[in-house]
Amino acid sequence: MNKPDEIKTKLNAWLDAKRTLWLLVTIGVIFLLVFDNDSVLYQRKLNREIRNLRAENQRLAREIRENQNLLQHFDHYDYLEKYARKTFYLRKKNEDIYLINRPDSLKR
Repeated sequence: MNKPDEIKTKLNAWLDAKRTLWLLVTIGVIFLLVFDNDSVLYQRKLNREIRNLRAENQRLAREIRENQNLLQHFDHYDYLEKYARKTFYLRKKNEDIYLINRPDSLKR
């Protein structure tokens, strides 16, 4: 064999090894990004779930504060009576309640 053919053969072998290495690295990265238990897709799903749970936590905390405020107002009988009349349409003896629906408040 002459020198140029020998160099060409070594160069082709080196390039084949380099291509094989890049192929293996690419397959490994794709595996880690998509199919692994700690994949990027799974992490995104978990982060989305964490975001939703935090939002629900804030909503529930706000609802708790509102209910605590309402309970503090219920200590006063006048406010309790007003709330019961407004919410549950309760009435006193010998009292009639008329519900008036305005035309602009009716659903069409």
